Amino acid sequence: MAERQVIYSDYRDRLRQNREVIVRDLDALQVLDHLIAEGVFDLDEDEAIREKPTRRARVTELLAQLPGKGPAAFSHFVDALEEPFPDLHENLKADVLVTEEDRQAYIRRILVAGHVPPRPEYFVDRPKEVEKLREALRMLQETDGWVVLHGMGGSGKTSLAAEALRDDELLKDCFPDGVFWLTIGQIMEDGQVDAAKLLMKMQNLCARLDPDGAADRPSNIEAAHDRLLSIFASDYSSALLVLDDVWSQVVARAFSVRCRCLVTSRSAAVANQTRTPRKLVVPITTGFTLEQTLAVFSRLTQIPVKELPAEAKGIHYESQGLPLAVAMLGALLKPDPKPLRWQYYFDMLKAKKLKRLGGSNTEDSLFASISISIDALATSDPKVFDFYKMFAIFDDDPVLSSQVLAVLWGFEQPIEVEITMDKVLEMSLAHKVPASQVRFRLKSSSLRPAFKRAISATGNIHNKVLPLDDTTPKVRKQSSVFISAAADTHGDKTNKVKRARSLSVTQFDYAHYSLHDLQLAYLKDELVNDEEKLVMHKRLVEGYSKHCEDQYHELHDDGYVHRYLGFHLLEAGESARLATLLTDLRWIERKLLFAGIDDLLNDYLRFKEHNKRCQEQLEKPKAVAVQPRRRPGRKPARDKSPVKQLSRPASVDPSVLQDVLMYQRFVSIHAHHLLQEHRVSVVQLALSQPEGSIVYQQALQLAKLETQEQSAFYVRLCNASEDVHSHRLTVRAHQQDVKSVAVSPDSRLAVSCSSDTSVRLWNRETGSLVATMEGHENYVTQCCFNPANSSQIISCSDDSTVRVWEYGDDRNVMAEQILEYRAAESPISCCCVSPDGLSCAIGDLDGMLRVFSLSGGQDFFVESVAHEDPVNGCAWSKHRNLIATVSGTTVQLWSATTESLQATFHDHKLLVYGCAFSNKSDRLITCSADQTLKVWSTLAMEDQPPLTSLAHDGVTLLCCGFSPNDAVIVSGSASGTVRVWHGDTYGHLYSLDAHNGWVNALAFVPDGRSFLTCSDDLTCKLWEISESAHRDTTHYDRRLDLDMCMDTGVLTLACLDKGNNHVKVLRGEKLNEVESRSIGDGEVVKSFALASNFKTLTLASTTGRLQILETSSRTQSSEDDGITGTLEDMPTPCESSGGRVLCDHASPHKGQVKIVQYSPDCKYLVSASDDGIQVVWCIDGLDSKLHFIMSDNMSSRHMPFAFFKDRPWLVSTTESGQLQVRDLKDGSVVVSWSSGGENQPIALAVSHDGTLVGASVGEKLHLWSTLGFESGEAHSVAQIEEHRDVIRSFAFSPDGARYATGSDDHSIRLYDSSDHSLVEEMKLIHSLGWIVDMVFSEASDLLVSVSDRIKFWLAEDGTLVRTVYLNGPFTKFIRADPFFSTFATVDDHGTLYLLATVFPDDDEDDVEP
Repeated sequence: MAERQVIYSDYRDRLRQNREVIVRDLDALQVLDHLIAEGVFDLDEDEAIREKPTRRARVTELLAQLPGKGPAAFSHFVDALEEPFPDLHENLKADVLVTEEDRQAYIRRILVAGHVPPRPEYFVDRPKEVEKLREALRMLQETDGWVVLHGMGGSGKTSLAAEALRDDELLKDCFPDGVFWLTIGQIMEDGQVDAAKLLMKMQNLCARLDPDGAADRPSNIEAAHDRLLSIFASDYSSALLVLDDVWSQVVARAFSVRCRCLVTSRSAAVANQTRTPRKLVVPITTGFTLEQTLAVFSRLTQIPVKELPAEAKGIHYESQGLPLAVAMLGALLKPDPKPLRWQYYFDMLKAKKLKRLGGSNTEDSLFASISISIDALATSDPKVFDFYKMFAIFDDDPVLSSQVLAVLWGFEQPIEVEITMDKVLEMSLAHKVPASQVRFRLKSSSLRPAFKRAISATGNIHNKVLPLDDTTPKVRKQSSVFISAAADTHGDKTNKVKRARSLSVTQFDYAHYSLHDLQLAYLKDELVNDEEKLVMHKRLVEGYSKHCEDQYHELHDDGYVHRYLGFHLLEAGESARLATLLTDLRWIERKLLFAGIDDLLNDYLRFKEHNKRCQEQLEKPKAVAVQPRRRPGRKPARDKSPVKQLSRPASVDPSVLQDVLMYQRFVSIHAHHLLQEHRVSVVQLALSQPEGSIVYQQALQLAKLETQEQSAFYVRLCNASEDVHSHRLTVRAHQQDVKSVAVSPDSRLAVSCSSDTSVRLWNRETGSLVATMEGHENYVTQCCFNPANSSQIISCSDDSTVRVWEYGDDRNVMAEQILEYRAAESPISCCCVSPDGLSCAIGDLDGMLRVFSLSGGQDFFVESVAHEDPVNGCAWSKHRNLIATVSGTTVQLWSATTESLQATFHDHKLLVYGCAFSNKSDRLITCSADQTLKVWSTLAMEDQPPLTSLAHDGVTLLCCGFSPNDAVIVSGSASGTVRVWHGDTYGHLYSLDAHNGWVNALAFVPDGRSFLTCSDDLTCKLWEISESAHRDTTHYDRRLDLDMCMDTGVLTLACLDKGNNHVKVLRGEKLNEVESRSIGDGEVVKSFALASNFKTLTLASTTGRLQILETSSRTQSSEDDGITGTLEDMPTPCESSGGRVLCDHASPHKGQVKIVQYSPDCKYLVSASDDGIQVVWCIDGLDSKLHFIMSDNMSSRHMPFAFFKDRPWLVSTTESGQLQVRDLKDGSVVVSWSSGGENQPIALAVSHDGTLVGASVGEKLHLWSTLGFESGEAHSVAQIEEHRDVIRSFAFSPDGARYATGSDDHSIRLYDSSDHSLVEEMKLIHSLGWIVDMVFSEASDLLVSVSDRIKFWLAEDGTLVRTVYLNGPFTKFIRADPFFSTFATVDDHGTLYLLATVFPDDDEDDVEP
């Protein structure tokens, strides 16, 4: 190649030439000081660079400012590079000599890195079209914008777009941050954009742009949109995003991320709904010119253009020069370009076009060309043709690896596929996907890439197994083509290894193929009928089955099977086999890992819909299928009936369907965990189900198997109640408290709004986010659907606006605002829509009621003196056109017809928060801070007393509603509870501990079988309705202590039942009650303690009274828990059912006794009250008595105590930060010293060997040696200041090798006791609670911590072993037995959790280790 030399003497050119390397290698922070010293940047400019969030963003900002500073500044910049970046210094210090080869190398490097497709084999230069597109792209040099390249399918849009980017000046001047190409394709399902496929495209782009953030992939379209918006703004502001083959405006809106974008599409209007300052449309001609077509034929056939036969021109005109058609026909002529063949294909092209009816002439030309090529393949190689037809069973836009095709075609090795596909590629019937695109596409297909790497290393599909012995599987050096790295997790390892064909390659090394969408459409619609497809689907399914012997969870991730196996099973008529997969926790885990929660839930929905269609088909009269008449030579039309083949089985057994629904419910309940967190063990999650559940039973079997084979660690919930998970779905769609929720009229979708100013649309069955509506500038107070137009959503806000949104038919991505109604200046608190969908009523904080038109925003009715207080809620009746408003303590009824006040009700005593009409509109229900629900008749239309008043246990009621059939009433409260009442008799049916914050709103699903609630705890939950009464379960007070001990190997718990103010002693895993004790005389129990030897129980009251009681001496045993009898056999609660009262003397405590705690040897008891008095008691049978008063002026806030295990010493703290050690024998002070802070320590602990005392003060941890205590000295040995918030918990390991701190910053820090160095920081990424308690195992190998969930960690290195999720969010403590095999805690709802370690031979009814 001749060299053209260009001298870049200008410093700007040198910066441009080296920009890619500078951005890649430079750290701006290392040169800024030099540039400041030389006066290149001032302090403001320096700060602007430093405040950028990433290294790349800082370099980009520096390069944006530097060119305007002049040549001297450039010289200073080069000098600053000399020491820290010598290579960059050498590149920039002299003029750069650039050759044409350098220019092409630069272009190649940029385009390959951006996944821009290479030139096709039959490339033809189209300079006019290319230059027209480049001119449009140059318009994006200074601003964001979109260029739309549109033209007919097969017109070469992709090749033109790629060719336009092969210009180094365009790349350097306009897109110095690079080019990123993303092929979209026809990602449609049933005429709508497939949200799962779109999300995968966006995830792939996120992974390419931000590889470091790949482990935290966005889990929904909105999150992906926000991530791309942030990435382009911070790191790629001058990059070009290319979206190839976009079919829908919905897709374009999803990628509207304020960047420079080039789109290829068949529609010029594809970008009409994107929010961008500039849009340029570049139309292209339909195809090649005659000269270009002849040039292609000449190149392929090696015949000069002038010597080409006349048929060459005829083929051009018949095919309209479409590049795809020309390429395919040219490929057919290439092997043997004899004149007769030219004539043959020319005649064939004309004949094929005549056989097609309908469509445009261009479409007929394309399909005719495709038909000729496929017919030629069938003639030349029938076997390859049969294989090629099988592409018809794949979804649109398939990128298939040779692995997948090998399974379908029955080949032993993927290399056989590549040999076969060479013939197809030669005829331009498919194209090979570049390796770089495949690598990113497949590498980012998993939602949890970091976890995937862990699986490859350990062979375990759950959290990292506990290495208790040397039986942990070794890392494989080779991976199987068809069997996953986890194949030897279960079953016969030897046979699995023999079946697996191991190759030292990864899935990225296999060839990948794709078809043009027109070729795929031809196969599906014109060539392959439904019976053939059924056989092909069965072939693929059986192929995978053969390779894994029906153990589908062992299949290797080939980038396809985990996402689409369910689809192929249904299409193959194998619904029963899909049911087996959907009820296999191992498959569920693999599916979640490689496809994600949305895809899994969609499989459940597809299964239910398929089963329903089949059942409906069975109920229809049988009819003989008649094929439609067709023209000679035309292929049979595609059968589009709901159930495509009569040969497919109808529906699965009802019991199997119920099992599938149970697993779907399990997945849906925990969807928020599975969506947000990347390392959730499905088996562990299932072990929290009720023990009668088939989900629990399978999980227990798998846990035992893994525990036996891999030394895995699992814990099961022993006392799970059927009512614990009565909700069907939990959704966390917002970042702040959720104010309102509503269900669409068709039941498919739900909408919620929040204090985070957003309105979010999500799938009601799966919880997956569909759209986010942004525009409100303050809290969004309420949202609802238009009852007459389910595509419209109305929201109102504290910003004084009501906004109307429309999400159209796609229902998959962002909705658009179509109307903004602005009231006066008062915040709008509530809204409701008329049944006909034409009007909207709103109430504001000034007490005004307004009604306006939803079509134009005109006011219909404004009542400025509706209320004196803010309007808290409003409702519009389904019949009679009534509007209800609540404000202050009043309820008002208005006629929307006459625009007048009809009635006012005054019976409430405190603020009324909500109201709702019955379905018949004959009743109105209201809820209030006076803790009552009131039901009013709307028929009398005059002031009247309520029909009934319902109490709600002394808590403020915030929302209420009738079910659509008026069968039940539901109310939500400020305590997080929901109550369900009978709709006619008003009797209380049952209560739900629904949320961990205020229940702000509720909404019924139109079928009346379920309802949604939303809360300040950031969640929305879906609940099933039962019209029969439930027995409310017993709850325990989490504010009090819970003590446990092991008596002759049997678990014993003591906990307070706040319902009857008794402390109950429970034994065994069944938690049978053996005694129930109270103080008597109406005293309220405030705190209690159970001695570890199970001999005494101490109760303390709110008035300072303290009783030491002897526990029951009965020795009982049973098969299940070591005692005889059942709960019904036990005595009913009484003042004292158990042993004697050992001590009930006058107590020095005058206030509430907050703490009672036994010493390790149970000889002493310490108590502390909020009046500052601390007392030590001596425990000695009937001689138990007050021993000494330790203090009468110490802290009343935290009062932590710690006992020494090897001597009778007690450590206590004061509010001023002092620590004291007392001798329990005589009460003398051994030593007293300052903690080093002015506040009282929060956490206090003594090492097991008694050599260290540790206390946390604020964010600091202090450690002292006890060696000098007897001489009255406390020597500080360490001070840890690494947490960012209060240290709330602290523990030493029994062997003294480790200690751990837990903080309100949601992290645990593990330290080496020998040198106090940090071993590991364990961050609770998605945790909401503080780390309130921690306990090491007696063997010092495990650490358990508790916040809003229970986590088990390896004490050696801080590796997370297992996570247990709680029903409520907050707990106070964790109790563990001496064997570290049984654990207990109580959550914020008062639910008791009893956990037991799973052992290989575990008997569920026995908690002995």
